[in-house]
Amino acid sequence: MRRGTLTTDLQALELLTEMRTLSPQVALLRGIRDVICDKYIGLHPLALASVRERGAHTASLQALPTIIGVAETDDDKLRVARAWISLWLRKGLWLSRMPTDWIGSKKLQLASGKFDAFARWLPTPASRTAFEKLWLPPLLSLFAQPMGGPAKQMVKGSELCLELVGDWQYCRLCRAVQRTAPTSLCRCLSCGSDEIGTIDPNGDAVFAARKGFYRQTTVEAIAIPPIAPLALIAAEHTAQLGAAQEGDIYSKAEEHELLFQDVDLGPDDKGQERPAIDVLSCTTTMEVGIDIGALSGVALRNMPPARANYQQRAGRAGRRGNAIATVIALAGADSHDAHFYSAPEKMVRGAVLDPVLVLSNDDIARRHITAYLLQRYLGERLPAIRPEDQPHLFEVLGTVQGFLDEKAVLNRKDFGNWLETNERQLQADVDGWLPAELDGVVRAEIIISLVTNTLESIDYALTTDRSQEEGTVDD
Repeated sequence: MRRGTLTTDLQALELLTEMRTLSPQVALLRGIRDVICDKYIGLHPLALASVRERGAHTASLQALPTIIGVAETDDDKLRVARAWISLWLRKGLWLSRMPTDWIGSKKLQLASGKFDAFARWLPTPASRTAFEKLWLPPLLSLFAQPMGGPAKQMVKGSELCLELVGDWQYCRLCRAVQRTAPTSLCRCLSCGSDEIGTIDPNGDAVFAARKGFYRQTTVEAIAIPPIAPLALIAAEHTAQLGAAQEGDIYSKAEEHELLFQDVDLGPDDKGQERPAIDVLSCTTTMEVGIDIGALSGVALRNMPPARANYQQRAGRAGRRGNAIATVIALAGADSHDAHFYSAPEKMVRGAVLDPVLVLSNDDIARRHITAYLLQRYLGERLPAIRPEDQPHLFEVLGTVQGFLDEKAVLNRKDFGNWLETNERQLQADVDGWLPAELDGVVRAEIIISLVTNTLESIDYALTTDRSQEEGTVDD
């Protein structure tokens, strides 16, 4: 109405009627539940708001019987009742449009209202008995919905509201916050500690250091004038997301790269639009071989192992002619990060050591020979297969178990016979490309023992993988 979008009372009434008939999305209901009930970053743990009774129930709570030494004044009765209500949030709360399959699950647990933490919070056995007999039945009648038994009840969100103002207390032992309790109950509702005192959430330096990061956007949003929160969509980019599933056009990593570059991929399999991605959380998959486009910023969560790694990772930003790019590197507490934090020029400046290719390593030479001989054998023995008969490229060579079957086209026994039959020719071919940098004696031994060493390596691999019935020769 203030903005002029609605100009008459009738339009406002029509909008209200329409909203009351609509069902909110499940994701919205889940978000509401989380922001109210999350025990770490919900409204209550962050000292942003607490849950209390609706205004229509306040008089009923003040009319509850007096509990000597606990709730003798109207204000103390409200504080005690609201402390009991706050414990329900650990179980979840019920909103009328929530999915019914949430009831009894982790999203919405059922309870009797006899909370052990609340009983321990009350100072004497007499006060506990009075609360259970005189207070619990009317409280359950006002706020709970029975679900088939005394211990199967859930708190109704329709009977509650948020309290944004008021004093807070902070436990220095378990770091929990709670609304100010009656003087006789000045201890932590979560752990029972007496190390609790009044706190100003906006001014206490220790509390701000622990919770300020999560509180700040809400504090700014409710300020006058308000500062709207900045929404960012983040996604993962790791090697685990590198393989496309059957029927997918892109792997998840490729999909995230494209959405990060604001490429419109259309709706997903469920018909929902895929929003653009603002932040990619990457492993070293982004270090080499990927041009993400006009990237303007990179944040490194620790110091890279060497200057070359830093240049590769930082070099993802500032490409495509961008004049300005921001690179932030966060240093951890270990000695490596601390060293480069104290001397950052050693990481960000100077020549990079050239990579060294060691051609005299006989272990690497043997591995290359094994791969070469397998490739030669498969190239000669692999039968002609039409693409339509074998749509899965990485299964054309069969399984590991199949390679052990002497009746298969490709098998271990036939491979051994092929090596022995072609031994001299294979030795000459390998001798032609083996690096001259190998020690002469070692080089000669490798060529002479070509067949023996290769079969030993193959048999060791087959013995190791024999229990993996779903493995393939390609693997």
